[in-house]
Amino acid sequence: MKQHYQDSYAILKKIKRNPLESIEIINWIESQLIKKRGHVFKIPEPKTRVIVLLSGGIDTAITAGILLSKYKLNIVPIFFDIVRDNRRDLFTSALKITNYYKDKYPGQVEDITQLTSTFPPPELTSYIFANCWKIIDKSTGRILGLPFELDTLAYSIIALIQNDPKYSKIRNLYFGIHAGDTRVHQHHTLTAFRSLMLHVCSTIGDFSYQITSVPIEKEIGLYLTKPQLIKIGAIKNFPFEITRTCRIRTKYPCGRCALCDVRRYEFKQAGITDKILYEDQRTDLIGILKRKIPKFAKLLKKY
Repeated sequence: MKQHYQDSYAILKKIKRNPLESIEIINWIESQLIKKRGHVFKIPEPKTRVIVLLSGGIDTAITAGILLSKYKLNIVPIFFDIVRDNRRDLFTSALKITNYYKDKYPGQVEDITQLTSTFPPPELTSYIFANCWKIIDKSTGRILGLPFELDTLAYSIIALIQNDPKYSKIRNLYFGIHAGDTRVHQHHTLTAFRSLMLHVCSTIGDFSYQITSVPIEKEIGLYLTKPQLIKIGAIKNFPFEITRTCRIRTKYPCGRCALCDVRRYEFKQAGITDKILYEDQRTDLIGILKRKIPKFAKLLKKY
């Protein structure tokens, strides 16, 4: 883990080279945060309860592991049920990740909380998901994604903190967005996270809240890519097979969709073997029938 930490100057150089980032906005927001509370971001004391969003994927899973092992924090995992075909698969993976860490770090991990997201609105879901992978700027490779999704999730959690006594003392909310995401999604940049944190603090009039994505938090020396997160997980012997990346509703990851392709590529870049079993790797009779005979692929979709 130590080899993945960088000094702030090196991280700033990378941020400046990212066309989706605005160092001017980051600097201005950080100056306002320093005026209000004396710091931009600082890791809480060990055993502090912090909220971590678990999506069921690799990034948030390894982020949770870093917070548990490196910083000795107590995590409150939250999963958002977003309208997607495979949301049950994602929740199952998030639950497995939670239980894995509960066994590994006794007393540091609470039961997972499941919340329903109201974004995107049901009436717009099919349109938004059909366009979320659309490249809107060929010069930078920027992808439309789901703008305001993270804002919606953050404000939902703030509402939970303000209205449920169980969470009332929590002031730290952490995402698992990595450095690679910041180069294709405008709303995943450090600029966006700093804007979100200032907006939350100024809107509710409480500057004790810290909202960030741990893998790109320069104040603690992190600017991690997905392959680096995978390497960190491998060092810790994390069972990657309990995570879910595929967005298609099948028992096994399809191995053919864009997200499966990206996962395979990132593991290859990391030099780590992914132990997950893809649909196109199955050697059992059902798996073979689904690959060889198209009509069986539909009939046996759940198997």
